[in-house]
Amino acid sequence: MHTPNVNIFLVLMVPLFHEKNEALKQNPALAPFSVLIGQWTVEATHPYVPDTILHGQHTFTWIAEGAFVMQQQHIDDGRFPDGIAIFGSDDVAKHIT
Repeated sequence: MHTPNVNIFLVLMVPLFHEKNEALKQNPALAPFSVLIGQWTVEATHPYVPDTILHGQHTFTWIAEGAFVMQQQHIDDGRFPDGIAIFGSDDVAKHIT
């Protein structure tokens, strides 16, 4: 019997400075997202399953001390994978990414 070779990596992130990192501060460009912060119950449709109403949850949270917003989604139907998105801003180009 062949045992699979599994590699597990543990990453420990330690700040290099004790002072607050300027990049990890509340991002004013993401202020419009503040109304979304929290957990939401959603209903949706999808063209691949017509006449079906899909139910699920979306959660929006601040991460990295407000430098980014994370969106997590779950649809209560096994045909659809869970999703995650991280929103930030490009200060040079002046747009949300």
